[in-house]
Amino acid sequence: MLRAVSAWLWVFGVSGPAAAIELSGTWRHQYEGPEGLNFAEVVLQQDGDSVIGSSVEDGSGGPRWEGCLQGKVVGPRATVRVCYTNMGGADTLCPNFGPADDQYVLLDDTLMWYRRNGPGTRWELYRSLLQVTDAPNLIAADCVEVER
Repeated sequence: MLRAVSAWLWVFGVSGPAAAIELSGTWRHQYEGPEGLNFAEVVLQQDGDSVIGSSVEDGSGGPRWEGCLQGKVVGPRATVRVCYTNMGGADTLCPNFGPADDQYVLLDDTLMWYRRNGPGTRWELYRSLLQVTDAPNLIAADCVEVER
Protein backbone atom coordinates (compact mmCIF):
# COMPACT_ATOMS: atom_id res chain seq x y z
CA MET A 1 0.00 0.00 0.00
CA LEU A 2 2.84 2.41 0.82
CA ARG A 3 4.35 1.80 -2.64
CA ALA A 4 1.00 2.60 -4.26
CA VAL A 5 0.59 5.85 -2.32
CA SER A 6 4.19 6.84 -3.07
CA ALA A 7 3.68 6.21 -6.81
CA TRP A 8 0.43 8.17 -6.82
CA LEU A 9 2.04 11.12 -5.07
CA TRP A 10 4.97 11.02 -7.50
CA VAL A 11 2.58 11.32 -10.49
CA PHE A 12 1.25 14.55 -9.10
CA GLY A 13 4.65 15.88 -8.03
CA VAL A 14 4.01 15.64 -4.30
CA SER A 15 6.92 13.44 -3.22
CA GLY A 16 10.41 12.38 -4.30
CA PRO A 17 11.14 9.61 -6.80
CA ALA A 18 10.12 6.06 -6.00
CA ALA A 19 11.73 2.87 -7.25
CA ALA A 20 11.56 2.20 -11.00
CA ILE A 21 8.77 -0.07 -12.18
CA GLU A 22 8.62 -3.05 -14.54
CA LEU A 23 5.84 -2.60 -17.08
CA SER A 24 6.43 -5.43 -19.54
CA GLY A 25 3.26 -7.35 -20.24
CA THR A 26 -0.22 -7.22 -21.70
CA TRP A 27 -2.67 -4.96 -19.87
CA ARG A 28 -6.45 -4.75 -20.45
CA HIS A 29 -9.45 -2.69 -19.49
CA GLN A 30 -12.90 -3.99 -20.37
CA TYR A 31 -16.34 -2.66 -19.53
CA GLU A 32 -19.93 -2.79 -20.68
CA GLY A 33 -21.08 0.63 -21.87
CA PRO A 34 -24.44 1.88 -23.11
CA GLU A 35 -23.58 0.78 -26.65
CA GLY A 36 -22.06 -2.59 -25.77
CA LEU A 37 -18.66 -4.01 -24.85
CA ASN A 38 -15.69 -1.62 -24.86
CA PHE A 39 -12.07 -2.54 -24.33
CA ALA A 40 -8.54 -1.21 -24.34
CA GLU A 41 -5.39 -3.31 -24.51
CA VAL A 42 -1.81 -2.13 -24.11
CA VAL A 43 1.20 -4.38 -24.72
CA LEU A 44 4.45 -3.04 -23.28
CA GLN A 45 8.05 -4.21 -23.53
CA GLN A 46 10.51 -2.51 -21.22
CA ASP A 47 14.30 -2.54 -21.55
CA GLY A 48 15.89 -0.56 -18.72
CA ASP A 49 14.38 2.92 -18.80
CA SER A 50 13.00 2.56 -22.35
CA VAL A 51 9.55 1.23 -23.12
CA ILE A 52 7.88 0.45 -26.44
CA GLY A 53 4.49 -1.02 -27.13
CA SER A 54 1.22 -1.09 -28.97
CA SER A 55 -2.34 -0.29 -28.01
CA VAL A 56 -5.80 -1.08 -29.31
CA GLU A 57 -9.06 0.53 -28.24
CA ASP A 58 -12.43 -0.51 -29.52
CA GLY A 59 -15.94 0.35 -28.52
CA SER A 60 -19.29 -0.68 -29.86
CA GLY A 61 -20.48 2.11 -32.09
CA GLY A 62 -17.16 4.00 -31.87
CA PRO A 63 -13.94 3.99 -33.87
CA ARG A 64 -11.22 1.41 -33.42
CA TRP A 65 -7.89 3.02 -32.54
CA GLU A 66 -4.60 1.21 -32.96
CA GLY A 67 -1.27 2.78 -32.15
CA CYS A 68 2.40 2.39 -31.27
CA LEU A 69 4.05 3.69 -28.12
CA GLN A 70 7.59 4.72 -27.20
CA GLY A 71 8.82 6.38 -24.06
CA LYS A 72 10.92 6.49 -20.92
CA VAL A 73 10.49 5.13 -17.42
CA VAL A 74 11.37 7.53 -14.62
CA GLY A 75 10.72 6.36 -11.07
CA PRO A 76 7.26 4.80 -10.80
CA ARG A 77 5.95 6.08 -14.13
CA ALA A 78 6.46 5.78 -17.86
CA THR A 79 5.70 8.73 -20.10
CA VAL A 80 5.08 7.77 -23.72
CA ARG A 81 4.47 9.25 -27.13
CA VAL A 82 1.91 7.68 -29.46
CA CYS A 83 1.51 7.35 -33.21
CA TYR A 84 -1.53 5.75 -34.80
CA THR A 85 -1.60 2.95 -37.35
CA ASN A 86 -5.39 3.03 -37.70
CA MET A 87 -7.25 6.23 -36.92
CA GLY A 88 -8.91 8.31 -39.61
CA GLY A 89 -7.78 11.92 -39.83
CA ALA A 90 -5.06 11.66 -37.18
CA ASP A 91 -2.07 13.96 -37.60
CA THR A 92 0.11 11.55 -35.63
CA LEU A 93 0.05 8.65 -38.07
CA CYS A 94 3.06 6.37 -37.72
CA PRO A 95 5.97 6.84 -37.91
CA ASN A 96 5.26 10.44 -36.72
CA PHE A 97 4.93 10.29 -32.94
CA GLY A 98 2.94 12.95 -31.10
CA PRO A 99 3.94 14.67 -27.85
CA ALA A 100 4.37 12.72 -24.60
CA ASP A 101 0.72 12.96 -23.56
CA ASP A 102 0.22 9.44 -22.14
CA GLN A 103 1.56 8.17 -18.85
CA TYR A 104 1.45 4.80 -17.08
CA VAL A 105 1.81 4.29 -13.33
CA LEU A 106 1.80 0.89 -11.64
CA LEU A 107 -0.26 0.90 -8.44
CA ASP A 108 -0.19 -2.51 -6.79
CA ASP A 109 -1.44 -4.83 -9.57
CA THR A 110 -3.21 -2.13 -11.61
CA LEU A 111 -1.67 -0.09 -14.41
CA MET A 112 -3.13 3.40 -14.26
CA TRP A 113 -3.26 5.11 -17.69
CA TYR A 114 -3.24 8.89 -17.55
CA ARG A 115 -3.67 11.30 -20.47
CA ARG A 116 -3.43 15.02 -20.93
CA ASN A 117 -4.66 17.24 -23.73
CA GLY A 118 -1.31 18.80 -24.70
CA PRO A 119 1.75 20.05 -22.82
CA GLY A 120 1.00 22.12 -19.76
CA THR A 121 -2.43 20.60 -19.21
CA ARG A 122 -3.37 18.44 -16.25
CA TRP A 123 -2.93 14.65 -16.23
CA GLU A 124 -6.30 12.89 -15.98
CA LEU A 125 -7.03 9.23 -15.33
CA TYR A 126 -8.08 7.64 -18.61
CA ARG A 127 -8.24 3.90 -17.86
CA SER A 128 -7.16 1.42 -15.21
CA LEU A 129 -5.78 -1.80 -16.70
CA LEU A 130 -5.14 -5.25 -15.26
CA GLN A 131 -2.34 -7.51 -16.43
CA VAL A 132 -3.33 -10.51 -18.52
CA THR A 133 -0.91 -13.26 -17.55
CA ASP A 134 -1.93 -15.78 -20.22
CA ALA A 135 -1.51 -13.35 -23.17
CA PRO A 136 1.42 -13.76 -25.60
CA ASN A 137 2.79 -10.22 -24.90
CA LEU A 138 3.48 -9.47 -28.56
CA ILE A 139 3.70 -5.93 -29.84
CA ALA A 140 1.69 -5.37 -33.05
CA ALA A 141 3.78 -6.05 -36.16
CA ASP A 142 3.16 -2.50 -37.45
CA CYS A 143 4.75 -1.12 -34.27
CA VAL A 144 7.80 -3.39 -34.41
CA GLU A 145 8.56 -1.91 -37.87
CA VAL A 146 8.07 1.67 -36.57
CA GLU A 147 10.47 1.10 -33.65
CA ARG A 148 13.38 0.13 -35.94
